[in-house]
Amino acid sequence: MPDAPLYLALKSWMPTVVSKPVVLFLFGFCCQMVSVLVLRWPLRRFRTLAIGLTLSVGVEVMDSTLGSDVVKSLRDLLKVNTIPLLLVLAARSGRLLVDDPSPPAGADGPATRPR
Repeated sequence: MPDAPLYLALKSWMPTVVSKPVVLFLFGFCCQMVSVLVLRWPLRRFRTLAIGLTLSVGVEVMDSTLGSDVVKSLRDLLKVNTIPLLLVLAARSGRLLVDDPSPPAGADGPATRPR
């Protein structure tokens, strides 16, 4: 567990730069983009939510050991994971133009010209 005074100092400094909900939404979105762009997981898969969900649960567990309210922790979990979940659901429903890594039907090999 990190040093609690450093964690609390960072937590109190962050709202002076940008509001807390914005930080939470950006944190969830950035975690999902890491899983899509770096790990190359398809956006249509629910596993792209794993990194953001794991890190946000870890942060909330650390907050609860420092005496945070449970309702606020659940609200923060929802804020972190709402936009990534909506992106996955939109990609699964076909509302987002997402490249499908599977080849189109009939594209088994290189194209050959008839002789």
